[in-house]
Amino acid sequence: ENGKRAGVVIGFTLTLVHLIGINLTGTSVNPARSIATAISAAIYNGTTDALAQVWMFIVAPLAGDWYWKCDAGSEGHELIDYGASSTITINTSRTEGIWFGCAPADLSNEILVVSALTSKGVWKKEILLEGTYTLQAGQCAVFSVDMSSDAEYTAYGSGTGTGSGSFELVTDASTLAAGDEVLLVCTSEGKALGALNSGGNFRDPVDVSISNGSIASAGSATVLTLEAGSSSGTWAFKDGSNYLCSASSNNYLRNSATKDANSSWSVDISSTGLATICAQAGSSTYLSFNSSSPRFSCYSNTNQKQVSIYRRSASSGSSGPGADPMLARSNYGCWLGTGLEWEYNPGTDQVTRSYDEYRKLTYTLIDPAEVEEFEIGGYAKGLVKGDDCLLTVRWRRGRTTLCSESYPMSVVKEDGPKVWLSNGLGKGVIIKK
Repeated sequence: ENGKRAGVVIGFTLTLVHLIGINLTGTSVNPARSIATAISAAIYNGTTDALAQVWMFIVAPLAGDWYWKCDAGSEGHELIDYGASSTITINTSRTEGIWFGCAPADLSNEILVVSALTSKGVWKKEILLEGTYTLQAGQCAVFSVDMSSDAEYTAYGSGTGTGSGSFELVTDASTLAAGDEVLLVCTSEGKALGALNSGGNFRDPVDVSISNGSIASAGSATVLTLEAGSSSGTWAFKDGSNYLCSASSNNYLRNSATKDANSSWSVDISSTGLATICAQAGSSTYLSFNSSSPRFSCYSNTNQKQVSIYRRSASSGSSGPGADPMLARSNYGCWLGTGLEWEYNPGTDQVTRSYDEYRKLTYTLIDPAEVEEFEIGGYAKGLVKGDDCLLTVRWRRGRTTLCSESYPMSVVKEDGPKVWLSNGLGKGVIIKK
């Protein structure tokens, strides 16, 4: 008897669905119907709007651990399984009208972190979802985030001048400022500009260790200070009381006590950090690295290896002999021994932070390319330098947990939102509170 009524019930249900949904989405509860009408509209009406939206009616029923990834500049799309994750990554050139599928979730009173990664830096905004916010199965939720207001911007390689911090790769010349302390480095060779050679005609190279666009220590490399050059838009690289200068003859890189056209350089930097540094006068004007006869000198063309500029990041707290080894590090990440190291790469990695009811932080580093998450929990809001805590660390790849361990740590330094935690033996983490 129930079977006899099924057609009526289904019919009324479909009618109700269409009455509610037509004005909202056009309503299609049948993927076959969606595809057919979309193709017809493209052929007979010349519009592809419906065809561009078909994916939603196919993907929505699959929403769960899956999300929709849109590749910028490509007509193709792919469905990625990231397992259980609190982060959704969408690669797209669009700034609005972005759709994705996700598992049902209660976001009430949670903090939504929206990060927009660009070629030059990251815009980041945190939004407290006060009240009731839920993502429910079978429903579309529409929201907008204004990144032009109150968003925090961090340029890649945008250190903040002098201090005792590490040196970070500069990828935007407009972020350079007078007083910045910098290294000139041939990144591909791992060589930094060192002292003037015995003849006074070029600079000897010095080995440096580069990790994820950062140099922890200058070692014996020459730390130069930026000053405004003698002409508008140029820079002078000061070494003590002298300036780097292009010689009036030959391909020499010498010292000069005078700031003039030979010691004033135009600086252009690509998004990958390769710098074109050109003196305003001289026989050979391009500051480059010669890998055949290892030296930093000046050349008449750009056939030699380009150098990059690494700028010192501001840092506070103790350093030097006797200081905790973790204080030599400045980037977010985790250093807990072989196989348990992860240094945050702002170009690819992502970060989530959330506090529980006991004010305990869970800080998660995410590498979307490798489908990996490194979750650090246990730091409590309100801890200060000298306080102890027990960190729990879980490393996951997809749905597989690679490790889950606990580590006693102490807070050894705070600098703004950044917190250094260490076991005193060179192992620890740097997180954002």
